[in-house]
Amino acid sequence: MKKLKGNGLILFCTAILLLAGCSGALVREFVKESKEKDQFLRINRVAVFPFDNFTETKDAEKAIESLLIPALYHEEVFEDVVDPRFVRDAMKKLKIVTTDILDREQVKKLGDELAIQGIIIGKVVNYGRGKEKEAANEVSIEMALVEVASG
Repeated sequence: MKKLKGNGLILFCTAILLLAGCSGALVREFVKESKEKDQFLRINRVAVFPFDNFTETKDAEKAIESLLIPALYHEEVFEDVVDPRFVRDAMKKLKIVTTDILDREQVKKLGDELAIQGIIIGKVVNYGRGKEKEAANEVSIEMALVEVASG
């Protein structure tokens, strides 16, 4: 094996460090910061609406829901999160089939029906293994918090 000297040794060490740094899990967070500090402090009680599933994985939205709601409780993000059964019942009662198109009137009716200040809506965009051969599991979701009072 050929001995590395000077620049060759530096390039070799740099390459090893780069490869070692790229082998770990990759977490990306895309969060838009609030323009107004503490603007959502008045939202104490929320409902998490059924997420839309845009993946090939069956029931990916249910898996996300089963992780999100306990996390909201555990992290004490809001004082109360409405049970998903009550959300589905209210949607049936108000004849709302999907959450991707909600107008202000529907949002306010849902808020009154569930006694909430906010609605969390979202969709699962990616769920499962990455595209590369030995890629780690990937989950991508898009969520929005809708204030009931303003729609």
